[in-house]
Amino acid sequence: MLLPGTENARVCREFLEGLLKRGFKINEGILCVVDGSKGLIKGIKKAFGKKQLKKRRHWHKRENVVSYLPKEKQDIFRKKLNEVFNKPSYEEARAVIQVVREKLKVINERTVRSLDERIEKILTLHRLGVFENWRGVLRVQIV
Repeated sequence: MLLPGTENARVCREFLEGLLKRGFKINEGILCVVDGSKGLIKGIKKAFGKKQLKKRRHWHKRENVVSYLPKEKQDIFRKKLNEVFNKPSYEEARAVIQVVREKLKVINERTVRSLDERIEKILTLHRLGVFENWRGVLRVQIV
C-alpha cells in the first residue's frame, strides 16, 4: 500500500528519529542520497534539520530532463548530461550545464526548468569537492 506523501514523511521522520534515539550520531552532519521522494526528503529534513545535506541521484534527474524532449533528441542529451555529471569539479560541471541549458532553450523551455530544478542537490558531491572520491561508492557515474 502506498501512503500519501505527508504520511510517508511522517513514517520516514519517525524511523530516522528512532535511529537518533538509539545512538546514531550526526554531530558533524550527514549526507543523504535520495531519489527525489518528497516524503523521504521531508522526513530527512524534519529528523535531521540543518545537519543534513541532500544529494539526488544523477540517473533520476537525467531521465526527468530528457523525458520532456522528442524521442530523437533524448539520447543526444543523455550523453550531454552524462558529461555534466561526470565532471570532476563543481566549476566544470556548472560551466557545461550552462552550455546544455542554452541548447535546451531552443528545443523546449520545460526541459530547462526540469534541469534547473534541484540541480544543486545533484551537484552536492561536486560542491563538497568529494565527487572523485565518492562517485564509485555511491554509483553516481553515468555511462
